[in-house]
Amino acid sequence: RYFPFAFLFLLGRLQAVPGELEEAARVDGATPTQRFRHILLPQLMPVIALLGVLRFIMTFNKFDDVYLLTGGSAGTEVVSVRVYQFLTARTDIGAAAAQAVVLAVVLIVFVAIYLRFFTGRREV
Repeated sequence: RYFPFAFLFLLGRLQAVPGELEEAARVDGATPTQRFRHILLPQLMPVIALLGVLRFIMTFNKFDDVYLLTGGSAGTEVVSVRVYQFLTARTDIGAAAAQAVVLAVVLIVFVAIYLRFFTGRREV
């Protein structure tokens, strides 16, 4: 279901890799495995990390499939379903808001970790 999303990100990065890098490695005698490991993979790592963070956030906020299939029962209760249950079934707005804020803080921490380690500092 989310493969096209990741495919477009990875394909865009692969098309942006300069051909001279692979050509130089080929001239130097690098095998296809070495070219992938030492040239393509380092170029793809920031995109793979971004996709990992985005999928993590999307998974945390997954609501529709879980709620429509199981309603959060049978051990499939995720945080977003729990917030919805507190808000609608139990009419406990405070608990729902508190859990939503905790979810937001956890996601902000993961985004901050991503930004800390995967954004490049460029000096002009």
